[in-house]
Amino acid sequence: MINKFSLIFMLIFLVGLNAQKRYGEFSLLRVKALYNVNENRNEFHEYWKVNESFGVALEFPFYLGILETGLSYSTFLPLSINQPEFSSINYYLLWGERFEVTNWMHIKIDGGPGLFEMDFEDEDLNTDRNLLKERELSLTANISLSLVFSDYISLETGYTFLRILTAKPIELGYISTGIVVTLKSPEWLRDILK
Repeated sequence: MINKFSLIFMLIFLVGLNAQKRYGEFSLLRVKALYNVNENRNEFHEYWKVNESFGVALEFPFYLGILETGLSYSTFLPLSINQPEFSSINYYLLWGERFEVTNWMHIKIDGGPGLFEMDFEDEDLNTDRNLLKERELSLTANISLSLVFSDYISLETGYTFLRILTAKPIELGYISTGIVVTLKSPEWLRDILK
């Protein structure tokens, strides 16, 4: 059976990788601010409710495709007194491809690894704060649609599947929407990234 991540990367290769031909590596910088809503339900959601989530990211043409790095912040409220409240930051690096449907509509498919950091709140414990933190590897698969209003501004909406590799994996699905500002990368930044 093909998992979701394999399917994402097979789609990217089947359609072709041509971002470098269009733009040149690191030539553009897209700055994103996104608001995320958790939409899926599974066993994890019997214990916690995802309260709020938002993210920021930087995206640029890479040698083959598009590279995105960013972080997303979420808070989780317990549904019973036996569970602690916690917040999380998912630091990620995604690779994928952007497809131009029309001049004003683009689709992007990407995925990659991340580090999911959880910070638990438990006022009943007199312990070192570092013992209430947990870090796990994560995998992200994403598909998004951008509506381009100008060379500089676009609106992005998408679906993100996040799998956190805990002893019993946690799977979260997010619908996101936000604003994207596109800039030409400054020469000094291109030199650093190359």
